[in-house]
Amino acid sequence: MASDTEKLIRDAAFKVFSQKGFAAASMRDIANEAGVNRALINYYYDSKVHLFYEVMVRNIRSHISYLKQIFDETDSSWKVPSSRHSSPISA
Repeated sequence: MASDTEKLIRDAAFKVFSQKGFAAASMRDIANEAGVNRALINYYYDSKVHLFYEVMVRNIRSHISYLKQIFDETDSSWKVPSSRHSSPISA
């Protein structure tokens, strides 16, 4: 389970990435937004790419879960399509 600090960092990263884009966002920007030391971000995430990946995967999972909930509430015959391909993203 993620710590409150990790969630704080991911939330700040999501905001900074959303506002500036991946290329323009810096770990310093994210640290400032989260109100933490940049070294603390590096403790949890070894690179900006790693942090971006975690933010995006969690966001996608959240959307998938929400869509499943909507479909389940509106159409009881709806089923999650099976896939022959494995994916790191699952709800």
